[in-house]
Amino acid sequence: MWYVELLFVFVCLYAVWAKFMSKNKLSVVRQSKPPTYTMLAIFVMILAVSYFIIRLWVPALDLPGGSPKVRAFVGLFTASGYDLPQYVGLFILGIIAYQRNWFRNTPDSMGRAGFGIAIGASILLLPLVLIFGVDGLQFSGGWNWTSLVYSLWEALFCVGVILGLIIFFRKRVFHQGKGWSFLSAHSFVIYIIHIPIIAIVMAGLKVIHFPPSFIFLATILITIPLCFLLGYIIRQIPFVSKIL
Repeated sequence: MWYVELLFVFVCLYAVWAKFMSKNKLSVVRQSKPPTYTMLAIFVMILAVSYFIIRLWVPALDLPGGSPKVRAFVGLFTASGYDLPQYVGLFILGIIAYQRNWFRNTPDSMGRAGFGIAIGASILLLPLVLIFGVDGLQFSGGWNWTSLVYSLWEALFCVGVILGLIIFFRKRVFHQGKGWSFLSAHSFVIYIIHIPIIAIVMAGLKVIHFPPSFIFLATILITIPLCFLLGYIIRQIPFVSKIL
């Protein structure tokens, strides 16, 4: 639930900021120009630098090192503190993208370019990290060039994949039928309840001595419909559907 907690903090901060803004500016979706590659490049650079800076104190991939005090503080908000710049940056960018209608007016070519950037960065930058940065886990953080390259790769990969997926789903899966609408409406409550359900199902399978080789598959087949069933029941409780 750490991600829900982090989103709650962001939303509260946004609500405070919105108090000082005109309601018309916040609610009206403007028909502005689509984002440019220069804008995306600036955002990628800011994100990469932010990655590099925070990983001086909170190494990537939960690897050892850094500052215990900073890690403890960041751990109050996120399980992966080294990715905090990504969450903050994309939350802010999402607000701007919605208000400027970028989800609809971003050209299709940017989606293809996004996937190309993610693939290209992985081919060009990631091998450098794996070859020169694995010794001593230098890439995870610190004043060294492999940490900077790893931060740049992650920023490029993150922005590229997100941009590509937004365009892909806009073109291919833009409309929802009744089935997809039902699934998406219950996705958030399932996100909240699925962990204890998985634990209970796995424990039950072990109690009845279910073949260990098939526990993973059986858990999937049982848990998914069970989660949606319980999610549907929970959302029938008065006022719950307004929250979940």
